[in-house]
This record gives sequence, structure tokens and C-alpha cells, in this order.
Amino acid sequence: AQGQTVLLSQTGQTMCWDEEGVEINCAGTGHDGDIRAGLTIPEPRFVDNGDGTVTDNITNLIWLQDWFCPDINPGGSNTQRSRWQDAVDLTHQTLQDGICGLTDGSNANDWRIPNIKELLSVVDYRLCDPTINNFIFHNVRSDLYWSSTTNEEIPRTAWQVNFRDGKDTFSSKIFLAGFATAVRN
Repeated sequence: AQGQTVLLSQTGQTMCWDEEGVEINCAGTGHDGDIRAGLTIPEPRFVDNGDGTVTDNITNLIWLQDWFCPDINPGGSNTQRSRWQDAVDLTHQTLQDGICGLTDGSNANDWRIPNIKELLSVVDYRLCDPTINNFIFHNVRSDLYWSSTTNEEIPRTAWQVNFRDGKDTFSSKIFLAGFATAVRN
């Protein structure tokens, strides 16, 4: 609506480059590194809780730390990609304390696949291959991760984020087309 302010977090970019990729002084360029629009990112942004989880200090969401857990990625191959419904069901119905490195006291039904906005919220546009802090999150693949969000225009598909480049896309729900991670409030 007109007159409302939308508060988004900064990208974290603090440097500027010209069209040849040469670093330049940011002052007055209008680049992201000059303007730094958005909410200041709290430091630390992500906190390792020491129990297989990570807390996001912007969203207060709690994320699974191990992003390649075979218990929620039952693809049946060494890549462990999942079909969308398998990833949604296993994450929600079986992920709990004692699985995927969790020692947080969580129970089945506490966890879920993140929606597309939640999944995009952890993309770090300063990084690539993977576009996420791979020191705090473990075993992140530079590949597609499912969201719980169906593409309403093509309901047999669901939205995904490619953590190789941070882009969103969608894939058929029946293909072994993505990895699963988990989040809870």
C-alpha cells in the first residue's frame, strides 16, 4: 500500500567494483556498497546453538545446522536429492532430537521445510558456490533446496533456491530435484 515502508535487511556488501570488476571507491557511486540500504544486519547474524541448530538473529528462526542429512534427503543415491513431498513429510514428521545431529530436545512435528522467503533470507549475496555461510551451516550443497511454497501458476511445481548462485526457480514436485533443510520457530 502507498505510504508503507517495507523493511528489508542489507545485503552486507560494503565494497564497489566497476564494469571490469576492478574495485573502486564507493563514495557517491549509488552502488549497493555505497548506499547499504536496508536494516543493519546484527552481528553475529547467525548463532551456533551447540545443539545441531543455528538461530538467525534477524528472523529469530531456528535452522537445522546440517544441510545434507540423509534422514530428510532420502533420494536413494549418493546425492540424496529428494522429491518434494518426501522432503516435506520426512522433515515435518520425523526430524527430532537424535536425528541429523540434533541434541536440542525437539520433537517430531516441530520442524518443517522453509517457505521460499525464509529460504531466500539466508542467502548471502557476498558469497557464491555456496551462497551461504558454510562455516556456521554445515554440509550445504551448491545445489537446489526445496521450499514448502507451491508455484500457484503451475501447482505441480514448488519453489526452490539454488545455493550455487542464490537464485530462485521451481521444479516438478515428483522429480528428485532438490535437497531438504529444516527450520522451526
